Amino acid sequence: MNAVFEKNKELMLEKAVEVAGILKLLAHEGRLKVLCFLSEGEMNVSQLCELTELSQSYVSQTLKQFEMAGLVSSRKEGKWVWYHIISDEILELIQSLQNIYCENGE
Repeated sequence: MNAVFEKNKELMLEKAVEVAGILKLLAHEGRLKVLCFLSEGEMNVSQLCELTELSQSYVSQTLKQFEMAGLVSSRKEGKWVWYHIISDEILELIQSLQNIYCENGE
């Protein structure tokens, strides 16, 4: 095996745990819905509840999980807390999934 392959192999082995954790976090339709809508821009819990048809407590818990994982961030403005995706990798992943599954009207 060549040196480039060995280097890539080591990186793949190193990143597998991290990527598996991210995929596990996304592997629920409710969490995926929240991220899909957040990929369109900053939103608050009320907006996400309306769009996803999920409960306020579920959306809030999901956003807290995403914050703890470093996928989203929030800012407070008056009585509202606004959430947005801060991980470029997650944004790119969600947009890729949307391109594959949502762009063809299927």
